[in-house]
Amino acid sequence: MTFKTTWIVAVAFVVVGGAAMTACSTTPAPEKRAAAGGNGCFLASMVNGYNGNPDGSVDITVGVDKYYRLQTNGMCNDIDWHTQVALKTTSGSDFVCGPYDAEFIVPNPTFARKCPITAITPLTKEQYLAARAK
Repeated sequence: MTFKTTWIVAVAFVVVGGAAMTACSTTPAPEKRAAAGGNGCFLASMVNGYNGNPDGSVDITVGVDKYYRLQTNGMCNDIDWHTQVALKTTSGSDFVCGPYDAEFIVPNPTFARKCPITAITPLTKEQYLAARAK
């Protein structure tokens, strides 16, 4: 086998292997999960309120009548929720459908701290209001 033939075979192997790995991915992109009726999907741009909880979780309001509890990785329990905290998606889509689809960006004088969302739980309005009353 010549160098040129070996190079072509190697490139073909990488391309086919990459395509196979993509095809075998078990987690579809957030926009595909949302289009398939993904329960719990919401648009990050529609979040219009949030409240930090003592356990480090964050309750958010999405639109007029949807509520979710977002759990961070435990490294961000000391967030000052009076600052301008941003919710940023990590997938390139505005949809948030599951863990690690988004993260909080927390301003800091020296750097912006990133707090990944590790769990998302839909809440009823009553659950949301009860947590706020604590």
